Amino acid sequence: MTRRIGLFGGTFDPPHVGHLALAEWARQSLRLDCVLFVPAGHPPHKGRARLSAVEHRVAMTRLAVRDNAAFTVSALEARRDGPSFTVDTLRALRRREPRARIYLLMGADSLAEFPTWHDPMRSSRSPRWR
Repeated sequence: MTRRIGLFGGTFDPPHVGHLALAEWARQSLRLDCVLFVPAGHPPHKGRARLSAVEHRVAMTRLAVRDNAAFTVSALEARRDGPSFTVDTLRALRRREPRARIYLLMGADSLAEFPTWHDPMRSSRSPRWR
C-alpha cells in the first residue's frame, strides 16, 4: 500500500490553530497517512529581521502538533544552509519515501505567492509528487 504524505511547509512563527485546522482538514479529506510540518530555515519570501530563530520555530511547531499522532515535524529545512526552497524539500522527501504519494499543503498566503517561488512548476506539476 502506498503511503500518502501531506507536506506542510511554512515559517510557523508561531504555529497556530489555523495551521492545525488546515492540516487536519487535508489529512481527512485526502486520506493522508500523516502530515509532515516543515518549518522553513531561511524562507526566501520573509524578512529575516522579524523572524524568530529557526530552532524556536521548530520547537514551537513540535509543541503545537504533539496531540495529533498523524502530525510530525521535520527539521530538514532548519538544518539546510541557504534559502528554503520547497522544490528541494520535495526532492529530499522523494528520496526518503520513493513510493509515497506526496501532497503539498499550503495556506492561502503561500498560494497567493506561489507563482513567485523558486521553480514553482517543478514543485506543483511533477506527476510523481501528486
